[in-house]
Amino acid sequence: MLRRYNPEYLDNLISFLLLNLVFIFAYHAFKRNTQVRDVIKLFIAFCVFAFWSSDYAAYKWAFYQHNIEYYKESFYYYLSLISFNSYYLWRAFVWGCATILFYYSVKNFKLNRAITFFVLSLFFLMTFSYARASLAMTVYLYGLSLLLNHNYSKATIARGVFFILLSPFFHRSYYVIVTITPFLFIKFNKKIIYYLIILSPLFFRGIQSLLNYFISSQIELSENMDNLSDSVQSYGNREGIQEKNWKFTMISMLHRTAYFVSYSFILYYYLKKSTNALFDKRMKKILILTTFIIIIASSFLISGIQNYFHEIVGYRFLYMTSLPIVVLLSYMYQQRIITKRMFFINLALPFLYSELWFIGKLIKVPVFW
Repeated sequence: MLRRYNPEYLDNLISFLLLNLVFIFAYHAFKRNTQVRDVIKLFIAFCVFAFWSSDYAAYKWAFYQHNIEYYKESFYYYLSLISFNSYYLWRAFVWGCATILFYYSVKNFKLNRAITFFVLSLFFLMTFSYARASLAMTVYLYGLSLLLNHNYSKATIARGVFFILLSPFFHRSYYVIVTITPFLFIKFNKKIIYYLIILSPLFFRGIQSLLNYFISSQIELSENMDNLSDSVQSYGNREGIQEKNWKFTMISMLHRTAYFVSYSFILYYYLKKSTNALFDKRMKKILILTTFIIIIASSFLISGIQNYFHEIVGYRFLYMTSLPIVVLLSYMYQQRIITKRMFFINLALPFLYSELWFIGKLIKVPVFW
């Protein structure tokens, strides 16, 4: 009897090879401080052909159904109508725009692009490639890079505000991030950071109370916010349907722990007297943003021990710290705030997660039918 390759195994193998090509090219650009054009091309290719992700198939199904109800944000539905019935063109636009916006954000922050794309590839490529929130993240970051630019012209400020307010149209969770953005422009110092951390239990309680309002529909909402409430309720009704075992849990913990480890490293060097002055005003504000999001994510994760819905929401907010952490780590290495050794320690956990995730998949899925 003839046997043929299992398409799932082949998909995972292609994704695994593409992933490592990105890593190799990103490291080459980082080591030699060269242009990142090839890295960007491979980065986008990995995102467009993210066969490994279950979301890849889900978006594909929604794309060919041509029904606006299957999209959380209507932008993606209208984009599908002008994509010439090509799912790959649709993905190329979404993740291509996200990557290019990140490139220009890095340029606005005056960061070394070879360093930053190396960090982005190792730290966030896996999640970046499947989450449609990636576009919202980069739209927001680009707007923030304009607002924090040293050129405080009215036109620059207007553009920055426009992109920040636009971000929730690409992922509604960014209503929360837009809401906390004005706090970044309050004068903060190290004491405020300490107070935020000390008072974080109160934030946890407040956020959980707000969540209860959404779930019980006790507040009247506008049309967009009503959709957000429906989305929250649908998550609340989910049960833990994801198949888990101790190996999967351990590999996933590498990924999630990386966020807290990197944030702790960054916070330590910011609070340290000898290195605090090396952070410029822009990076301090990005750290404030990261702190707020970490507090929000932690509030859900703590209650998520017994609540699957809270766990999902918690990790989604945690992933929102990815781009700020990438910017901060890149800046700290560029300014020699951290050593090369500490720099690679911060990238080790997400790198191991990416490799082990695919290795585990390739071992588990049979090669032939």
